[in-house]
Amino acid sequence: MHIIDATELPILQRLGIENDNWKELTRHFQEKTKGLVGSVFTLKIACEKLGYQRMICKQSCEQFFS
Repeated sequence: MHIIDATELPILQRLGIENDNWKELTRHFQEKTKGLVGSVFTLKIACEKLGYQRMICKQSCEQFFS
């Protein structure tokens, strides 16, 4: 079992996700993220691997994972 050290930053802060964005995502995940999910960097990589010419879901990823 791993015990979280009290000196570590809160998990959302370590992940770079704002509290309000987390609340919105957990309440409305499917309607907010209708395709790929992640940082814009990982979204770009995924779209390239899938052979997409344009990045899909970029706006929602920028809003929630920037």
